[in-house]
Amino acid sequence: LYMLQKNKITTSFVLLGLAFVFKLQAVFILPFFCYYYWKNRANGEKAFSIFHFCIIPLVMLVASMPQILAGRSIADTFAIYLGQTGQYNKMFMNYPSIWVLLSTDFAADSRYATIVTVVILLGLMYWFRKCKAEVIGKHFVWIAFIFSYTCAMFLPAMHDRYGFLYEMLAIPLVLSVGRGWLLLIGLQLLSLKTYSFYLCRESAALCLQILPWINLAIYVTTLLAFHKELNGELSPSSALFVRNEEARFDNGSLRNSHLTISWLDYKIMALLTIIFIILGSFHLGTHNTPKSFCHLEASKGQTQETTITFSALEDVEAIDVYTGIPEKQSILVYIAKNGKWQLIQNTKLTNKFAWNKIKINARTHQLRFVFPDKKSMIG
Repeated sequence: LYMLQKNKITTSFVLLGLAFVFKLQAVFILPFFCYYYWKNRANGEKAFSIFHFCIIPLVMLVASMPQILAGRSIADTFAIYLGQTGQYNKMFMNYPSIWVLLSTDFAADSRYATIVTVVILLGLMYWFRKCKAEVIGKHFVWIAFIFSYTCAMFLPAMHDRYGFLYEMLAIPLVLSVGRGWLLLIGLQLLSLKTYSFYLCRESAALCLQILPWINLAIYVTTLLAFHKELNGELSPSSALFVRNEEARFDNGSLRNSHLTISWLDYKIMALLTIIFIILGSFHLGTHNTPKSFCHLEASKGQTQETTITFSALEDVEAIDVYTGIPEKQSILVYIAKNGKWQLIQNTKLTNKFAWNKIKINARTHQLRFVFPDKKSMIG
């Protein structure tokens, strides 16, 4: 987007192609590129060609050369993403979209939801054109944000993490407007809550009755704020962000050539960064992999206990347990001694997605691990 704003179109599409290489959700920004192209052509700009869109698959092919040389077909480069579109059969996947509020079925309504999304995107394009929104100017970030937010809000099968694009765009948007800090914080807290369904294994049933309304309220408030911006009613707050100077592009459209971030902006960004670092650092544990390890699985079905057997007596100082389950679990650790199992540890695994160190300090040929919580199963 930055390269596109700088009118470096080829570079912008190369970077967009790389974005597709890493994540299919880069498609959420594609409507903005289409609208930007249309506005350029409408303004008589010839530097932006329809063939620039061909750069995206070319970059994907170049990035896929190692797998192609290893024997995979060229078609796999694109077939993987096409397969992902039909991988999930739910209208929503813990993302508080509009479809959570409606009684919909994926098999019957997913195509309908996609058509609705396309219609809304076309309606937004018509609105931007009618209100003379300056996509090649001061409304650049506004329109990119609204398009990406709309895709996540109305497309089916959206996961909790699919809002990352508009959540990132919200930051430069708030900085450029000088208002909307509460909405920005609301978006980030909403995202944090939806991630907690997976990270902390919280029940999503109750929250998904409330969060979609909050998400819809933020979305509608954003549209109303942009309407005020188009009418000149949303002036920047001089205390937070100051537009010092205005300039124009070569085609005559207005842009802001110099923006000054106040010290209060820096303080707010630093404070938010510190808060998220602190929240994200709770119970991280250690990510240093032990020198020796084994992957334990149940021999038959699922169970709540497993055993490690050594070929001879070993002095075991400590063990590191990684379960991959992001919730606190109790674990009982036994050692084999004199033909019996001896309990040496009854502790909780509190580190999420990391190694949990448990002191043993014993000589044994066998270790036994028991997870008494019925939800903790080894498969």
